[in-house]
Amino acid sequence: MKDEFAAALDKFVEIAKKKGTERLRRAGTEAVKRIVVRTPVDSGCCRGNWRVAFGGLDRTFDPNSLDKSGGKTISACSARIKSAELGNDVFISNSTPYVEPLEYGFSRQRPEGMVRVTAEDIRGLLERGAL
Repeated sequence: MKDEFAAALDKFVEIAKKKGTERLRRAGTEAVKRIVVRTPVDSGCCRGNWRVAFGGLDRTFDPNSLDKSGGKTISACSARIKSAELGNDVFISNSTPYVEPLEYGFSRQRPEGMVRVTAEDIRGLLERGAL
């Protein structure tokens, strides 16, 4: 009887971790897509410098990482998020020198910014169970 209970509990934990990991990955991938697409574009430098890291910020900046469409950046970040596990701290960051002014309304293309509105969107989707 005790072994059956322990086995059932282990199975529950395994399923909960799997479901939590899947949800983390869906939310992270959706956040990256929205942030990148919302990033104002001129040269594509800011769009091309979004990074995903676990456990801390990736402060890499490459002025030659140009991605006007955002497609390469979304693909690279999404691939990184696919390796996330429940319990990982996932960081989406951009070290382009002018990213902060863009976030706070400097661009007419996206005066509401990218990250703050996306964070609010993702929070709402999670609360509704849509992710």
